[in-house]
Formats: sequence, structure tokens, C-alpha cells
Amino acid sequence: MKKILLIIVALLLLPFIVYFHQISAVSNNEETVAFDVVKGQSFSSISSNLKEAGLIRSEFFYKIYVRLNKPSQLQAGRYFLSSSYTVSEIISELEKGSNYNPDAVRITVPEGTNLLGIATIVANATNHTAEDLLKVWDSKEFVNKAINKYDFIDNSVLNNKLRHPLEGYFFASTYELLNKDVSPETIAYRFLDQMQVIFNKYEGQITASKYNNHQILTLASIIQFESGKFDDMKTISSVFHNRLNNNKKLESSVTVCYALKDVAHWTECEMNSKIDSPYNTYLYPGLPVGPILNIGEHALVAMLEPDKTDYFFFLADVCPGGTGETHFSKTLAEHNIKKNRYLTCYGGRS
Repeated sequence: MKKILLIIVALLLLPFIVYFHQISAVSNNEETVAFDVVKGQSFSSISSNLKEAGLIRSEFFYKIYVRLNKPSQLQAGRYFLSSSYTVSEIISELEKGSNYNPDAVRITVPEGTNLLGIATIVANATNHTAEDLLKVWDSKEFVNKAINKYDFIDNSVLNNKLRHPLEGYFFASTYELLNKDVSPETIAYRFLDQMQVIFNKYEGQITASKYNNHQILTLASIIQFESGKFDDMKTISSVFHNRLNNNKKLESSVTVCYALKDVAHWTECEMNSKIDSPYNTYLYPGLPVGPILNIGEHALVAMLEPDKTDYFFFLADVCPGGTGETHFSKTLAEHNIKKNRYLTCYGGRS
């Protein structure tokens, strides 16, 4: 009698065992595949496509699951599904709706790219020219919109001595645009939105700083340009803070690079330190009129958190066979020795 009862229970449970097996994952391969749903298809009608793609074990049991659970209306689009998903997980992914956009454009702006460089990168990926983008981004109308829209932008950007009002305000990162025809304004807002996020992240330190937002971005941009690697940023920042705190000119050659606009080789920046430009920190004391490029997060942190040092000078080892290492000095005499050795290359390598 006991055996008969066990057999009866087993027979009663068998359909459930089969059902749950058939709606389980086909495999444990987590790689996703593209699965397209066209307009008019339903959860039931895609069963053959799911089976053909190797995403479900059984059309029959898949349809039973759909009937029992009555998922929401299926939206057309591209989904990325895995054979490691159970039927329940597949349905859940499909219910979310597709966020795949075949027309999307991805752009990457390296840290340290100036606004012209950003416009060129965007132009290469969209249906805009760099000239058209800059025309909008530099326009008084758009700049005023930006001032009204973002907390971190103020009237400092209205200075007519600035080459580009919003130079330094676009955060360097990777972005996805809706398509190639997205407006120049919308593109700019993506960059500015992210810079607002970064400013919000460091709001306490920025508020505590003796420099305003425009000055913070200006010095951060110089630190970004001068730094061959992230490890040097905070020490380079300390040099500039020390010079500013002691009423010494910054004398940064990268500001001359920006003043010159077109530079074929870095030596041109070193040789033109007398060029009359509000960006030239050899000629004018304090910070230049504005940023010289667009930064990443590390440069902003370095500006806000400089190392504590006694350094007033630095240079990189650029001589033939040099390592590119940055060398710091406390005095001009010490700096000149290193300059002969690592920059003008007159002092030998020993």
C-alpha cells in the first residue's frame, strides 16, 4: 500500500518536475545574444524564435508559462538574452522593454582635450561640422542658457578675452548620443551634465576653496596639461599653489601652448614665453583668463588636494634617452641644474 501511495505521489508530481525542468535555463553559458522583436509580435508568437536561438528548452512549456503568468505587452526592439536565463528571467528582461538604439553614437573624449578637439571628435561621429558645433557652443545665447541651467557656471564665462567661453567646462569622458543628428545644444548638455555631477561630488571641498569655480577649472586644466601621469598631478599642483601663495608667476609653458593655438612641437611653447596673451602665465601674474582644456576627475582632485611640498619648480626629462620622469626643485639654482640636464640636455646623463 505504501509503495502504491509513493507511485501515485510520484505520478502526480511528475508533470510539475517536467514543467520546472522545461522552463529552466538551457545552459550555464552567460554570453548574451541579440534577440529582435518586431512590431506586432507577442510573448507567445516569439516562442519559435526563442527556441531557434537556443534560449528556451520547449515552446510548449514556454507558452504554458506565458498563459499562467500573463506578462505585460511585448515591445518591439532588440534585447540581449542568454541561454543561462530561465524562462522567468527571459520574460522579465522582455517586460522591461528594449533600450537598444541602433542609431546611437558613442564618443570618447580623452582627458586633456581642448574644446576644438572635442568639436572635432563629435563632428567625426555626427552630422555636424566642428565649425558649426563651436558656433553654437560659443554663442552668447547658448552660454547664457548654460549659466542659467548649471550651478557651477557663472558670469566668469562672459569675459570677452576668453577664446571659448565654455572651454574647460565640458567633462572629458565617454558618452552615448541618441543619433548622428542630435543638436549641438543637446550634445553640450551631456558634457555639462557630467561636469555638474563631478562638482556635486566634491561640493564640500569646492565650497571651502579660496578659488571660485572658474579659477578651479582653470588651474585644474593647467595641472592636467602639465601632467604626464596621474601620479605627478598632486605634486605639480603643489608647485602651482606654492607659487600663487607666494606671489610668483605660474610660468607654465602649457599656457603659452594654448596662447599660440597651433603648435607643431612643445619647444615652440618654451621659445615664445613673451607672446602677449591673457593666457600667458610668463607675462601675466596669477591664473590665466580661463581654462586651456577640458579635464578629467583626477585633475580636479589634484587641484583641490595638492601635496604639501616646498617645491617651486618642475620639469620633465625630455632629453634623448630620457625617462620622461618629472623632476621637482625648491630653488631656481637647483632647477637650472636640472634644466641643463633634463630639458636643454647640456648637462650630460651621468
